[in-house]
Amino acid sequence: MDTKEAIKQQACTLFNLRGLSAVTLRDIALVMDRSYGNLTYHYSSKEALVESLYGDMVQALGAISTALTSAQDPLVQILKAPEQTFAISLRYLFLFRDYLDVVRSYPKLAASITVSNTARKQGLRAMLIDLRAQGLLRPELQDADIDYLMELSGAMRTFFFMQFGNGDLQRPGLEAAYVHYVNRLLYPYLSAAGQAVYREVLGATQ
Repeated sequence: MDTKEAIKQQACTLFNLRGLSAVTLRDIALVMDRSYGNLTYHYSSKEALVESLYGDMVQALGAISTALTSAQDPLVQILKAPEQTFAISLRYLFLFRDYLDVVRSYPKLAASITVSNTARKQGLRAMLIDLRAQGLLRPELQDADIDYLMELSGAMRTFFFMQFGNGDLQRPGLEAAYVHYVNRLLYPYLSAAGQAVYREVLGATQ
């Protein structure tokens, strides 16, 4: 493992355990038994380090999205995505828990997050509209309903991780709970055909 990667891994661990605002570059250097100057040689600021971690998360999520898109139809892709991305979300947990701190403290990173989130939402919106055209979403749904569903889905994902302490995140069954927590939002919006696919993929509505 190279030095930059080792720094990122240690930083991620500390951010997840203590919270983003409670950890400084000096804290990371101390835990790694490195000088502060050695750490800042690789990452000139805490913002630069957090930006790099965010970029890693986006890249990892993008790779999963590409794999799912090439192998699954849109509804199955949406339903499988929480399971496929759960481990990545835990790895970068602080980016969800400390989201407000991130966007308030780091304007440059906040702008990048806005661009990334906008692209993600546009992609999801297109998929949901396609599902409606296929008859898998209820046909009476308006575009405004789809926009609402899309926005709420993102908020629920973030809230799920904010409600647990670090010890809770290792408990058995948490991944399955997350998958159903996120996907249950979609169930009432599905047509009878869409609900049949939902039950086939996830096994139940509860």
